Amino acid sequence: MNHFAALMDILRDRIQFFYNVREKKNLEQQIFSLLISSCILFALYGAIMGSASGGLQILVSALKLPALYLLTMVICLPALYFFNTLSGAYRTFSQYVAIFWELMRVNHKDTKDTKRR
Repeated sequence: MNHFAALMDILRDRIQFFYNVREKKNLEQQIFSLLISSCILFALYGAIMGSASGGLQILVSALKLPALYLLTMVICLPALYFFNTLSGAYRTFSQYVAIFWELMRVNHKDTKDTKRR
């Protein structure tokens, strides 16, 4: 599966994405596609930010930005799952992973938009 095609499907029809998550349709494949495409795009964004300093900073920023987002997921996702389960939510951990990656993508997009203002 083309990972960027899955990302474009989410951008075009977010409601269908959340419906697929709720119904557990191709959940593992969607998670993997979001992981791959997000890491590539975060690395590209990091390289662009590092190009302001030039040199080795381009490579370091390209590696650092995806790593920080993955670290954020490792820290926040279990807490999100735990507290939502305590409050009565009936989603699986895989569904939370898919939702988390979608939220990270939206957050990354919003961050770039606010920097332009």
